[in-house]
Amino acid sequence: RVDTFKDSLQHWAYSPVIGHGASSAGSVVDNYYMRVMIESGILGLFSFLLLLFAVVRSSFQALAYLRKSADDNFTEGLIVGFVAGLAGLLVHSLGAATFILIRIMEPFWFLAGLVIMAPEIEAESNARVEGK
Repeated sequence: RVDTFKDSLQHWAYSPVIGHGASSAGSVVDNYYMRVMIESGILGLFSFLLLLFAVVRSSFQALAYLRKSADDNFTEGLIVGFVAGLAGLLVHSLGAATFILIRIMEPFWFLAGLVIMAPEIEAESNARVEGK
């Protein structure tokens, strides 16, 4: 892994800003962040990290909203579990190409959508109950 990381840094150095394109990292790069840097450069890595930051921020905002307005322990547990799972995926990505595995990312992005939309779903649900 150390040799692969060194080779990856050398490969990345030839096009550090915009990268080399998809599938240019090869199949043996075990660090997903390095794979993103090789394929899409510093701009791609920054964009990827910005996307993850936005997901985490939105998750915490949804959690804060739900704690103020609802007594829905299931949704709170879902959000806390999602954030904990995301933390695990971020660590796992140091040694594997986690974010391109379809069996991981399909449920991850589905749950991300549920978590981000949770306050709106909860508000609509409450409006329906109060309106009846």
